[in-house]
Amino acid sequence: MVSITKKSIAKYLKGFPSEMNRLNTPRKFENAVEKRYNEYLKIYNTSPVKTMTVQIEYSKAGNAKASVRGVRKDGSYFNGSGFSATGSGYNKSIDLLSRVLNTYAKSNLLHKKSLANMEYTDAYNDGCNVPYYSLGHDEIRKGGYLITKTANGSLFEQFEIIFK
Repeated sequence: MVSITKKSIAKYLKGFPSEMNRLNTPRKFENAVEKRYNEYLKIYNTSPVKTMTVQIEYSKAGNAKASVRGVRKDGSYFNGSGFSATGSGYNKSIDLLSRVLNTYAKSNLLHKKSLANMEYTDAYNDGCNVPYYSLGHDEIRKGGYLITKTANGSLFEQFEIIFK
C-alpha cells in the first residue's frame, strides 16, 4: 500500500528552494503540507475502480469529448463528462483516457503494495506525490488494468477499462 505522510511531504517541499521562497512563513508551509496531505487522503479514501467505460465523440472539426461510466469495488457507480481535447498533432483518445484515469482511478494506484515495477505510473517521488497514469498505446495491458477498444467509428470510440 502506497503511503504518503505529512513528514514526507514536508521533506519533499524543503528540497525545492523555489517552493520554500513561496512558502516563506511557517504558517504558509504548514498550510501547503496540510493541503497536499488532505488531497492525498481524499484520493486514498475513495474506493478503487473495478471497471469503467469511456466514450469519445469526435466533431467534424476533429475535436473530441469524452464521458465515463464506471463501477467502484464497493459497488457504487459513477458518471462523468466534460473532458475535451482540441488541436492537432497528438492522439486525443490517449490524452482523454489518461485524464479520465487520473480523475477517477488514482485510488487504484494508492492501494497497490508497490509501484516500483508499475510501468503505467509516473511522478512518485520520495513518498510525496500521488502517482498518476501515463499512457502510450491504443490497447494497453499492464500491471493493474486492461484497456480494450470496444467500439470504433469515424466519429466515435469506446474503451472498456478493467482493473485487477
